[in-house]
Amino acid sequence: MDDSSVPVEPTVTIVVEPSGIDATTVVWLQNSCTDLGTLFGALFALPTVDEYAPLEEFRAGYRDYYASLADTILGMTERMTLLDPPSVDGGQALHDGYLTYLIGLADINAGGAIAIDVAPDAESIAAIVDQITFETEQLGESDFGLADFQSAELQALMAEVPACQDLLAS
Repeated sequence: MDDSSVPVEPTVTIVVEPSGIDATTVVWLQNSCTDLGTLFGALFALPTVDEYAPLEEFRAGYRDYYASLADTILGMTERMTLLDPPSVDGGQALHDGYLTYLIGLADINAGGAIAIDVAPDAESIAAIVDQITFETEQLGESDFGLADFQSAELQALMAEVPACQDLLAS
């Protein structure tokens, strides 16, 4: 019998395009996005007391708030130092800049908590809170290469990491 009379089924080859994201980058993004979500939660847990509350209540509210922020940020820093940088253009610089930013932010908050603990009065505590806000804003304006978080490449990779979805939506 001649094989030419048997219908030949076409062979279908499915090509799966790689997602463009490697495990190192996934781990780095997952950790940084998760930690940033935690940090935002801690940042927005502002004390409910104001300078008209009893002095020690006002002091404790802000001292504990900034000490807790510093602890949260130090935990983030410790985790991130154990990770390899993301495998993207400028990944090492982004990793280093992120760590530098976190260390600076932890220092501002820890120093603020210590200063609040020894402040003589509510007016001094309020001035320290203002100074912490100012220093945090100044730190945020520094160039640590963190603008790369906004790069099209990193945004596309973040879209593939479930832990980053909330950050992309905000």
